[in-house]
Amino acid sequence: MNKLMKPGLLLLMMALILWGCKDPWEDHLKPDGAIPESNLFELLQSTPELSYFTGYLIDAGWQEELESSKSFTVWAPDNDAMSAMDAWDLDDSASLAMFVNNHIGFTAYPYYSPVKQVTVKMFSDKNLLIDNENGKIEDASLLEPFDRLATNGILHVIDKALLPKPNAWEIIEITGSAPQHVAYLKSLSEMVFNPSIATIIGVDPVTGKPVYDTLSGMVWSNRLITEVRDLRKEDSLSTVILVEDPVWESEFLKYRPYYKLADSVKSDELTRWLVSRDLVFRGLKSLEEMPDTLVSLFGIKIPFDRSAIQQTYEASNGIVYVMSSCDVRLGNKIHPWIVEGEDTNRVTFIAVSGQTGYTRQVELASGGYDFILDNHGANPGNIKYHMGEFAAGYYDFYWVAVNDFRGSYRTPNSATVLQQRLDFVRYLGMAGHEIIWSTPSQISDLITVVDSTYETAREVYLGQRFFTTYQDVWLQVTGSGRNTTICLDYLKAVPVLEEE
Repeated sequence: MNKLMKPGLLLLMMALILWGCKDPWEDHLKPDGAIPESNLFELLQSTPELSYFTGYLIDAGWQEELESSKSFTVWAPDNDAMSAMDAWDLDDSASLAMFVNNHIGFTAYPYYSPVKQVTVKMFSDKNLLIDNENGKIEDASLLEPFDRLATNGILHVIDKALLPKPNAWEIIEITGSAPQHVAYLKSLSEMVFNPSIATIIGVDPVTGKPVYDTLSGMVWSNRLITEVRDLRKEDSLSTVILVEDPVWESEFLKYRPYYKLADSVKSDELTRWLVSRDLVFRGLKSLEEMPDTLVSLFGIKIPFDRSAIQQTYEASNGIVYVMSSCDVRLGNKIHPWIVEGEDTNRVTFIAVSGQTGYTRQVELASGGYDFILDNHGANPGNIKYHMGEFAAGYYDFYWVAVNDFRGSYRTPNSATVLQQRLDFVRYLGMAGHEIIWSTPSQISDLITVVDSTYETAREVYLGQRFFTTYQDVWLQVTGSGRNTTICLDYLKAVPVLEEE
């Protein structure tokens, strides 16, 4: 009896082990153990409650694709959902295609998946959120039975149509809110020529260059999209602030005196541009996580008052807020400029011979480094720094410079008196490979560098200069004579603003 029981117990134990090891998801992937025999289109057609959506799908030209061997997932709204659908123009072929495409994704996305949430790219180019934990896609719920399997994918029946959301730029184009701000952003659009898509119709006999059919190469472009952020891009989330007309006007009037150019029309345009470009932000800033201050793509702090929100538009690639207040402080936009002496991206220097420019690592220096121009052979030597774009108005200038190397880095001498001054210069263009500079205009007289250690170094006031227009500024630190050393930790320019 014992000999007969042992093989029986062994078989029973093996059966229990195999049953315990069986993947529970297999039951869901093959409902009732059946292998799917119908393709997605056949499955849709044989499901009466999907007749409305299936009809539109046929009109949009999807039948052949859903009968193919390619793998798809279809989220099909049932007839009740289609009947309750909000207004959407399904008579227009482009709108119909966009609507249907927003319900189909490439490859299979089962509900019974260990992945709780995933974003799927639909054929509409929109990214929709699948929430498997709660059985939803966006705000539509999946209806049982889940995971209706076809030979070439999965069908989900949902209780709400997935209407394609407009992207952030499309919201700007269609909204009636913030009319002056929106009108300005639209005015930045133009048709431009793109030779890469144009038809070549001949060759110029003189230059040998191709001659294009210009009409075939014209494409739409918008400065905000090309120079700030592409608000059409579905894979990049953005937050946009649109301001109502009184705010748009007040911000314009506030900044117009500082963005002055020689041409008043260009001044107006510059002001509107510099006001608007700082109201676009990277990433999705939902109201729940919104701080009271945002930082623009250009590093400008922008206040955000939740109580000033007049409208909120959820875009397919972000969010758009319409605000009745957005009072950006003058000091946030027209801010101090600091350039480190060792910043190789902003510096050029005059030298005739020798090993001239030294970047020193100094623990107590700003940024951990300073810069010394020594043994340069020039009379006098100088270092030019590109500061950036200054607003019109007064600026106070400062530097930190430390002579802890006894007058010359290569040939130190304690008796050497190190003097240097600050000048303003203009970049005038190029002559061959040479840069043309204006004659330097002094901001300070020669100043003796008295600080001999970073432990006690101080910021030295150099002088003030008035800039009549908004402009790109270069400053020059000039030595006192032939081959004299120049040193710098950093330069600072501080705008003198009216009290806010």
